[in-house]
Amino acid sequence: MKQRGFTVAEVLIASAIFLSITASLLALYRLGLGARTRHEAHQRPHRAALQCISYLRNELRVVQLIQPSDFSPGTAPVPDILYRRPAFDGPLQFDGSGTPRWALNCRLSFEADHRLWRRPEGPTPLPRSLVHLGPGGLVQFRRLNDQLLSVDIRADFGDPKAVVQLHQNFLLPNQP
Repeated sequence: MKQRGFTVAEVLIASAIFLSITASLLALYRLGLGARTRHEAHQRPHRAALQCISYLRNELRVVQLIQPSDFSPGTAPVPDILYRRPAFDGPLQFDGSGTPRWALNCRLSFEADHRLWRRPEGPTPLPRSLVHLGPGGLVQFRRLNDQLLSVDIRADFGDPKAVVQLHQNFLLPNQP
């Protein structure tokens, strides 16, 4: 009777084929992970800058800007602004002259921790970190005229190929 089984050569050839396929799959997996990591690192500044613009757009559409109050042409940009928010305890309230009643002063400031902060003034409100723009990040405000605020945003997380710089002008319709 003949014995059935594999010879040593057959086992070695099958093992070598299996090992080469496994090594190829592992290399492809690592290549894919590296591409994903590079893509996420490249997208991070874009997401941070767009998140900053989105927050500023939502926050500044109904405010009355207090500082910076100077809008002469040579005015240097500043890292923070002070503004009033309307009272939203129900419908928007107006005084006898038709001016909205303002409830809360807030400060938007870009600080040394490379974050944009919203700091309400008052006894109970807590500051809120809005967006982190990276170690090379920057937010600067410049008032162009009585109803126009210019904002420069830079998001930089250390990759020179992925630095994002945006410039946005905001119309401030509720100015005195």
